[in-house]
Amino acid sequence: MFKNFILIMFLSFFVISSVHSENLPASNGQLQFSVKDQPGANGPLVLNISNLRNANGSILVSIYNTKEGFPKHPETAAMKFKVIVNQVINPAAVQSAQILIPNLAHGEYSMAIAHDENANDQIDTGFLGIPKEGVGFSNNPNITFGPPSYEKAKFTFDPQNSVIVIKMHYY
Repeated sequence: MFKNFILIMFLSFFVISSVHSENLPASNGQLQFSVKDQPGANGPLVLNISNLRNANGSILVSIYNTKEGFPKHPETAAMKFKVIVNQVINPAAVQSAQILIPNLAHGEYSMAIAHDENANDQIDTGFLGIPKEGVGFSNNPNITFGPPSYEKAKFTFDPQNSVIVIKMHYY
């Protein structure tokens, strides 16, 4: 019980400080990107999100191409954006969504996502800083004490690996 409390406290601190969108606009299903040091574009990456609690708000996405800043400093992300959930949700399976990320350079990345249910561009927290909104990471690493490392969340994006699935977690 105490171990779970410590895990939730540490994870909530991470979530509060790690994933935010710096007021990036999203409109009419068009992805709005903030790209930093993005080399030549090589192809589309499909992000499938499972276990969404509802179709409210937006999904905040941060993609890192180095371990520097992952996941606590989204300002260091190679790419970050948000999408409105009801524009990417799968009508046949309300708990899932699909996002197409066009023209991403092939390489190694780690991704952090958050379900900003009330679309206020931040992760809301409750008592003791426990997040009220969902979070997830590429590779769906097992989180025991704190956020996953870049290595645990790292995935390879190339023509043979162009789809990733992230399970959203709510606490």
